[in-house]
Amino acid sequence: MFDIYLRTLKDYCYKIRVIKYLNEVLKSLNITPNMITLFAFIIGLLSVYNLYKGNTTWGLFLWLINRFLDGWDGMYARETGQTSDFGGYFDIITDFTVFLNNN
Repeated sequence: MFDIYLRTLKDYCYKIRVIKYLNEVLKSLNITPNMITLFAFIIGLLSVYNLYKGNTTWGLFLWLINRFLDGWDGMYARETGQTSDFGGYFDIITDFTVFLNNN
């Protein structure tokens, strides 16, 4: 319902100069969007673990990093021409795994 508005806001936020610079750095290091997705997944699982252990501050902090990276991987893939069906599927599976473990 709010996706149209939030996607526009997200795309605007990811176009700031710092993010563009980071994209160039990642590209020069041969970092793929799937690597960002995997890193986001690991951070998400660490968030779940911290929430389970009662460390809500760390859990929230790691979850916010996970959400940022989750938005970044798709934008980075589109910007560098590295989109793929596998990447989209991998992203969805990792997101749902983290979401299901947060309940």
